[in-house]
Amino acid sequence: MIETDNEKKIRDLQAHIAELKGDIEHLRKKAEFNMPVDMHRRFHNACTDPCDMIDGPCACGAWHSAKEWIEKLNGYLIDKDIEIKMLREE
Repeated sequence: MIETDNEKKIRDLQAHIAELKGDIEHLRKKAEFNMPVDMHRRFHNACTDPCDMIDGPCACGAWHSAKEWIEKLNGYLIDKDIEIKMLREE
């Protein structure tokens, strides 16, 4: 069976969502303050410097908290779930 473009996009999005869910669990369980290596360069704030701190002063110029990251990732996951739903409806 040949995979359609939408099926490939859905599969890629689902893999990305699974990866982000792992990041959320990492944030909930770890007491680290530095950004985990596997999350480096994924997030930027109002500048081109990538975020490097989970809790405290960040290279991007903001002062982050772990709760903020969990909320950002959860919001991003909701957006990706909506994108998958729209692809399935095409």
